[in-house]
Amino acid sequence: MASGHGLELALRLVSWNAHGAPGAPRREERMARIAHAALAREPDVVLLQEVWRQSDAELCFAAFRPAGYVSVEVPGGREWPVRTSGLLSFVRSAAGWRAERIRFHEYAAEAPDWKIWEGDGISDKGALGFTLTRDGLELAVWNTHLQAAYEPRGYAEVRRLQLLELRDAVAAGAGPALLAGDLNTTPDEPALAALAGFRDLTAPLRHRCACGTSVDEPPTREWLDYLFAKGADGWRIGAAVSLLRSEQPDTPYSDHQGLDALVHVTPPAAHAAVAWLAASRLAAPTTRREFLAWVGALSRVFVWN
Repeated sequence: MASGHGLELALRLVSWNAHGAPGAPRREERMARIAHAALAREPDVVLLQEVWRQSDAELCFAAFRPAGYVSVEVPGGREWPVRTSGLLSFVRSAAGWRAERIRFHEYAAEAPDWKIWEGDGISDKGALGFTLTRDGLELAVWNTHLQAAYEPRGYAEVRRLQLLELRDAVAAGAGPALLAGDLNTTPDEPALAALAGFRDLTAPLRHRCACGTSVDEPPTREWLDYLFAKGADGWRIGAAVSLLRSEQPDTPYSDHQGLDALVHVTPPAAHAAVAWLAASRLAAPTTRREFLAWVGALSRVFVWN
């Protein structure tokens, strides 16, 4: 679902940790189900984490590309033995969206490489960013996956440092931004203070449902997956968020619930006016009636909001 009509940008975004780690059960079957469940929402942007194997990425390509999506991957990333960062994104080009200025920030803070049984230290975790464009408006989108909280250390300090790096990478852009993914960080963890200037768009759902995004046995209410927004100079971003639910770990989808968000991005009036004028195909008015109609439309743009 998407709308670029008028002066508001509306888009549907799905973010999901697909649990594609080596040894995870029924990966191919679950990847196909995750792709099908995401596509059923007709999203404009899909942000996947833990697509570690190239064969799993190929399954996603086979599902999304025929449906009118283009893939967004880590520039220059490797495919073996695991894909760099495990991140994979899709943009619905058939609906007019474009992904431009693709970039990747690899986290300098990470767990030790020698702990290969954990995997985080050798996976080059980071944040995959791109600029989403349509109808004269631009929105930065970031897909990320942070350090897991392996016991006994927990790696809280590593996640704090990664969140600071993430904050700076997103803040380097001047415009509005969306940030989504598996932060492996619970809402009460002090590390989240690094994103104090961002708006947590999942908070209303989390408070309302008293549930979690980690799927465990026995069930828990651990919330690890987020959608954050960063406004800029009068931009407003809101969202209605719901969960794409697994019944139990890796049944039928993942060991994480997915996030399904209908996002509304409202630009400041001045920006909206410029975008409207740039996109307008009106020829110079040739009659008094056409001139009055053109002036009326233009005035509505400049007094909007």
